[in-house]
Amino acid sequence: MRKALVATVVLLVGLSFLTIGAVAQVATANLSVQITITAGCLLQNVNNINFGPHALLSSNVDATGSFEVLCTSGVPYTVSLDGGGGGSINSRRMESGGEQVSYQLYSDPARLQIWGETLGVDRVSGTGSGVAQSLTIYGRVPSQTTPPAGTYTDTVTITLNY
Repeated sequence: MRKALVATVVLLVGLSFLTIGAVAQVATANLSVQITITAGCLLQNVNNINFGPHALLSSNVDATGSFEVLCTSGVPYTVSLDGGGGGSINSRRMESGGEQVSYQLYSDPARLQIWGETLGVDRVSGTGSGVAQSLTIYGRVPSQTTPPAGTYTDTVTITLNY
């Protein structure tokens, strides 16, 4: 009889689990996930050009600077450099007081292509890849009469169009 009672209890407990499982309900819903990517670009990590100290400007002095362009993948862009404080791309100059040192900025290592502001002529162009693209600015102070000692500076504006 004891075996029959244990079997009955096990059977009842088992049936209670079946009953609980049959009573449970499940509901589902869909969740929409979305992002809209827009065309965009930014300039970052600008490394200035420093021609260093020189007693005489009897030969060319070269130096480089750089910056990064970060654009949405597939976005075409152009980068221009203005004439600086001198206002002219063809005759850039650093100044200290009333004295000047002429210099030029180029888009190529041979320093043949002046980097300016005219679309289709002297801007640098590219297409965004979604990762930062490094661009180098090649600077040159040409041989010239050496002005008085001092620290000569200029500020050039980098413009990114996309």
